[in-house]
Amino acid sequence: MSANVLSPRAYAALVAGGDGSGIMARLEAEVRRRAEEQWKQTGEDDELLNWNLAEKQLVRPTMAGYGQSQGSTAGSQDQERSASQEDSLRRQLEAQRQACQGLQHELAETDQLLVERNQYCREVELRVGELSRKNKLQDEELASKTKALSILQEDGNAMERRCADGDAMVQELMSKNQKLERVLKELCGDFHSVEEVMSGCSPQQARLLFSRTVPGLQQKRRFAVRTEC
Repeated sequence: MSANVLSPRAYAALVAGGDGSGIMARLEAEVRRRAEEQWKQTGEDDELLNWNLAEKQLVRPTMAGYGQSQGSTAGSQDQERSASQEDSLRRQLEAQRQACQGLQHELAETDQLLVERNQYCREVELRVGELSRKNKLQDEELASKTKALSILQEDGNAMERRCADGDAMVQELMSKNQKLERVLKELCGDFHSVEEVMSGCSPQQARLLFSRTVPGLQQKRRFAVRTEC
């Protein structure tokens, strides 16, 4: 009857720890050693092919004939159990390797996300700084315009006051002018009256009347001018 047994060297590597600790690492090291030997002997560059051939070398066919000793049978059973454990360990190793690859991929994606997040935060900080600078400039410009407007308002108020004063002076001058015009009309009326009276008098009487009347009219005109001014 034919059966497959674990290679003696592979079996020795598996049980070298005594209590099973580190068995997966020793199994992987044994496979790697055999794969490297396969590569040196054949020159094959396909790492997966060399690895598969090295794994196949761990198990060897053997014959269990009639009359085998009890010890040989027990050893064969131990080898079969070791082969089963090896298959289980290999599957676990492959699962862990795939899990590690998945974690490495997730870690790489996380690193990329962190890089993108840092770049975005930097862009946001630059934008905030630029907006703060623009707001500061706008505040300064607004303050300057407010100050200029206040000055213009003060100048406008001063001009309004001067205009009001000018209007008052114009009104006052117009009032005085009207009074002077009335006085002038009165004086003209008085002179006309004097002329009419003098036209009916003799020259001597006219001179006498003129000498008495004209100084009074002149004094009246001067008084009216001083009063209005």
